[in-house]
Amino acid sequence: MDLPDAGSPFDKLPSELIFSIFDYLELKSLKAVSLTCHRLEQMFADYSACRFVLRIREERNSYVFLPPLIEIADKVEAAT
Repeated sequence: MDLPDAGSPFDKLPSELIFSIFDYLELKSLKAVSLTCHRLEQMFADYSACRFVLRIREERNSYVFLPPLIEIADKVEAAT
């Protein structure tokens, strides 16, 4: 008797193809996909780190809390 393959055929798809599929999804749909399995959850985390980046304008004197955010944004930009 043959045993069925463990896992889904979706698990055999390369990450690059799944990231291409992610490009067509809105954030709400991406979050729903990430809740389906551990692999997609990790892939969503990697994908969203590249896609959704915090952008802060350099209006350094506008608000009291803005300078720490600019410093954080500068560190994130330097790290990427």
